[in-house]
Amino acid sequence: MRKILGWGARLGASWNENKGGPWGSSGGSGDGGNGGGGGPRNPWGPPPRKGRPGGVGNVTSLDDFLKKSRDRFGGGFSQDGRPYWLYGLAVFALLWVVFTSMHMIGPQERGVITRLGKYSGTLGPGVGLSFPSPIDRVQKVDVEEIRTIDIGSAEPSDDNLILTGDQNLIDLAYSVRWNIRDPERYLFQIADLEETIGEVAQSAMRAVVASVTLDDAIGSGRSEIEQRVALAMQELLDAYGAGVAVQGVAIKQSDPPAAVNDAFKE
Repeated sequence: MRKILGWGARLGASWNENKGGPWGSSGGSGDGGNGGGGGPRNPWGPPPRKGRPGGVGNVTSLDDFLKKSRDRFGGGFSQDGRPYWLYGLAVFALLWVVFTSMHMIGPQERGVITRLGKYSGTLGPGVGLSFPSPIDRVQKVDVEEIRTIDIGSAEPSDDNLILTGDQNLIDLAYSVRWNIRDPERYLFQIADLEETIGEVAQSAMRAVVASVTLDDAIGSGRSEIEQRVALAMQELLDAYGAGVAVQGVAIKQSDPPAAVNDAFKE
């Protein structure tokens, strides 16, 4: 009995020393024994919160994280509830229509319109309108530029021999000047127009030179040959529907073949 009473006395003394036992004092500062006032922590309570530096700018919830991510990548909405990228798309579409529907055509140019790949019309100088791309496409063509094709060469090793009307050979080198008259025919009628013009020029020159003598071809008859070749070329090109105008033919060399040139001069 004395031993039991001794243990009770020691337990009461230990209780008084701890001010209420292992769960803290009942007369504390009202923080529920969660570490306030220096008392022992309640073993069944929540762990104490430890602050982190810079906690004001940190994400504190999933909603805040999603909101910041949306604002960072431009997912905001305007005052009427529509996303900003929708307005950007509308502005881009408007600019596309304006810049692909209005065309500045220079004084020397013509604008050939193709609608879905087929010829639709031709725009004159000034501001022209069409359907936006890719429905309509406009190709500008310079109709006043004088283009030149050289046939034959002044080099002795490159002979362009043509037979005259009196059965003599002559070495000719000449050039053809031409420009575009009908841009739609120029673009769509003949695939390789420059090659065609060169072949037509050679054919016309051979036909004309075959009707004159050697003296006329290398002498005073050269200007007449040039005029006749230009007229013959224009007739052939018009028959092909080439859409070009021959501006002139200029003979740059008109000599006998190099092998007999010295004997001919003697």
